[in-house]
Amino acid sequence: MVIAGVVVVGGLIAAIPSGPDETDRGSGSSEPVETPEGNTLTGSFEAPECGGGYDIKFAPVEVRDEGEKLIGSSTTRFDTFAGAGCVVTFTIQRLPEADFYQIEIGTHGGPSYTFQELEAANWDIEVTLD
Repeated sequence: MVIAGVVVVGGLIAAIPSGPDETDRGSGSSEPVETPEGNTLTGSFEAPECGGGYDIKFAPVEVRDEGEKLIGSSTTRFDTFAGAGCVVTFTIQRLPEADFYQIEIGTHGGPSYTFQELEAANWDIEVTLD
């Protein structure tokens, strides 16, 4: 994956890929997954540990638009321990088009993306919690 930019928000680091990921995650296509009602956002969160102050395992994930309206939600799934850390994944379907997307996991504020940034990232994000 080629990183086009990094967003740092309140101790979070979010990588924004410059284009489709060569390691397709099972859709068989490098195109974003579109449903009749919107796009499907997939992503992963990595933290130094699953518990403690991070609590990202089986945590709620919410997406709000530019007006702070809740437009999508899900729950993280445990993926793997990354070295000494923890990785969880999520999928949120049918996100409507918006100018701005604010991602939150559990009690952690998260990165914000524009519609164009998510399109460029193929609606797949990776977030690292410090």
